[in-house]
Amino acid sequence: MGSLLEFLLIRYCKWKKKQPIPSNKHDFYNYLKRAINDDIFGERKRWQIIQFYLRHFRNYIHIENEVKGTNIDKSWYDIVKPAFEVLFNEFIS
Repeated sequence: MGSLLEFLLIRYCKWKKKQPIPSNKHDFYNYLKRAINDDIFGERKRWQIIQFYLRHFRNYIHIENEVKGTNIDKSWYDIVKPAFEVLFNEFIS
């Protein structure tokens, strides 16, 4: 989910000539800050959910360890999935 949203968000921002908000973090974080700041698609809260949940797991925690643990569980998925689906559908519409 994270990789797909990262690809789409970066491509969208470049198309709309929206620069990432600079920081010492990775590109996805900087573009997420832009999406939140500009309220892209009128979905600020969903971008914040993606920033807090999805980017955190995608960039900072090794997925193999998480699958063996309990940090990525059904409740995590239940929180992230609706936000992902709405944002993904905004890109394809």
